Formats: sequence, C-alpha cells, structure tokens
Amino acid sequence: MTRRAALLIALAIVSAEASAQASKAAPRAADGAAPSVSIAGDWGFRADPTAGEKCVLTGDVRIRKVKADAYTCTFTARLVCERGVNRTIDTEQSCTATLKGSAVTIRSKLERVTKVDDKPLKGSFGYFADSFDLTLNADGDEMLGKSYDVNSAERVKFQRKQELIS
Repeated sequence: MTRRAALLIALAIVSAEASAQASKAAPRAADGAAPSVSIAGDWGFRADPTAGEKCVLTGDVRIRKVKADAYTCTFTARLVCERGVNRTIDTEQSCTATLKGSAVTIRSKLERVTKVDDKPLKGSFGYFADSFDLTLNADGDEMLGKSYDVNSAERVKFQRKQELIS
C-alpha cells in the first residue's frame, strides 16, 4: 500500500468518527430537520413578589399538546400576600398555550377559588385568572417571562418537573 492510499484511508476513518460524534451531539429528525421542542409535561412556577402587598404566586401546571404548537393546560395556583390583606388564595385554572419559536403564551380561565386563608370559599371572590408571556430556553426545561395581568406584570420562572425513573 502506498503512503498516499494509507493517508486517504486514515482520513476517511477520522471523518467517519467525527460525523458519528456530531450525530450524537445534535440529533436530527428523520427528515434531517432539528427535533421539535414541546412544552407538554408537568411544570412548577414561581413569580417575583408584587410591589405593594408582597404577594407571591406559585403553582403547578400540566400542559398537553393538542396539535402543532397548540396546547391545553390545567393548573393550581397559590397566591400568598405578606402585607396589606395578608392572605392566602388557592385556585384551580384551565388554560390554552401556544409555542411559536421560543415564545410561549399561556392564557388562563379561572375555574374556581378553592380556599382563602386555608378555609373553604363561601360566596364570591374577586380573583383574576393568571396568564403568562414566556420564553422557552434552548434545553426546553425552563420558561422565563412575565405574568400577564391587568394589575401587575411580575417576572415568573417555570421549571419542567423531572420524571422519576424507577
């Protein structure tokens, strides 16, 4: 074997190994496109405290895909205020979500207020549904943005809940 043939064989082997490693590092869909990102799954969220009453909104969301870039969701939310009214409000809400690129929009409907100050709700209560404008990170495990409310626009962080493997 000539020296030139040996170099060509070595180059072909190195090229094949580099191609295999690149495929592992950046998986592709069958058609060669980048894999699609989905926001479907279970998420937890926490918003920054409001300016006046220092209210903090937290909750758990389950998002289900219904068609390309369109989702439905349900969630429970807890609003805890440390100043002013000093109360805790628990709610159940339904929502729709859209994903366009990395932009996520969640628009909610208040289904019911379940508790106020850890007591069952009696009568009506004025609580606005919690909606959000978010940006999904590249790993698909975190969304950052703002709550979308006529009364406030606090920063909020959603984190994908990790599935336990048994």
